[in-house]
Amino acid sequence: MNFFQIIKKSNQNEIDTIESSSIYDFAKEKLKPKSFAESNKIIYSVSNFFSLAYHFISLILAIIGTWIYSNTLNNIFYQIAFLLFCVLLLTVIELIKSSSSNTVFSQLIRKDKITKISLIILSLTTIFSFCTSVYSAKIATYSLATNSKFSNIDSLQNTKLDSVNSLFATQISSLESSIKASQNTLNTTKTNWKINVANKDLKEAQNALTNVLESKQNAINSITDQTQKSTKTTGEKGLEIAYFIAFIIALFELFNLASYYYYFYYLRGCVLESELIKNENVESEKNDLVTTSLNDLAQDKQIQTFVEPQKVFLNEEKKQKIGFQMNNENVQNDLVKQQNNSNSFTTDSCENCSKEYDRKTHNQRFCSTECRKEKWEKEKGKKLHFKARS
Repeated sequence: MNFFQIIKKSNQNEIDTIESSSIYDFAKEKLKPKSFAESNKIIYSVSNFFSLAYHFISLILAIIGTWIYSNTLNNIFYQIAFLLFCVLLLTVIELIKSSSSNTVFSQLIRKDKITKISLIILSLTTIFSFCTSVYSAKIATYSLATNSKFSNIDSLQNTKLDSVNSLFATQISSLESSIKASQNTLNTTKTNWKINVANKDLKEAQNALTNVLESKQNAINSITDQTQKSTKTTGEKGLEIAYFIAFIIALFELFNLASYYYYFYYLRGCVLESELIKNENVESEKNDLVTTSLNDLAQDKQIQTFVEPQKVFLNEEKKQKIGFQMNNENVQNDLVKQQNNSNSFTTDSCENCSKEYDRKTHNQRFCSTECRKEKWEKEKGKKLHFKARS
């Protein structure tokens, strides 16, 4: 066995392995042409689900925003009344937006004239929903991203301030006691040297107290600066997250409109596809009927060509006057009877309406074309439509 035979044998083994698998059936199934309704059904389902889900999401976001805003009110009664009113209003607006979206986009896909009032309502409700959803998403995200961090920053600041106060409290208390003692000495003594010592101690204590208080204030200022810096950084990061979420919600509003458009675009495509399939079936049935009619006409023509020689023969017999006249006349009479019998129509009953008719062809089963058509429609269970030939 040479090299090429070895290669051929290995290739044949590979082909046998592939043929024994289901790859060919899988490839045929994947490459099989699909209808519009089948190939786009997943996108249609996603569009329908997204448009329904987003109405709920938009409503929840708006309610969260109104709840956060209601917390700024001092009276609990006002908070509850405001929240209930906003929930009712937002629910009604979302329902109106859904209804107007169905009306406008169905008219758009059908290429009908769009109702102005529906378009205005859709625009207003969409803008209102867009603003409330984006704003609510912003403040809700900012609150979630910063509230806990702000609380931690405040707690840390208070802890540091307590430590600073504890650290300098002993020094300040000791210096204040020294200052108070020096002042008492100055108030009670009249000796010069004691007065000089008390003044010196008083100044030193006052200077030391001033330095300690400055150090304490510097420590407090440092803690405050760190707290403000942390608060600012946290707020900026919170705003970045809030703006990002608001941008996502804005995109969702646009996707919601696109989902409504594709929803009705898919339905319109399915309607057009079904009409196309019906027209193709009617054309096929029409062609079958035309073919049957042509076959019937061809058979009628064959029968007519078969009868025609008899007419010629009879005409020739009429012209011949020679020979035995009685025999010629009898023959002629027999031939005329044969001709009449061949040209006469046989009476039969129609298969559809049971009406008696004169059969014009040997295979005729109906009294008229309408009966043939009616019989065909009963058997097929559908209407037959075809245009008359010009």
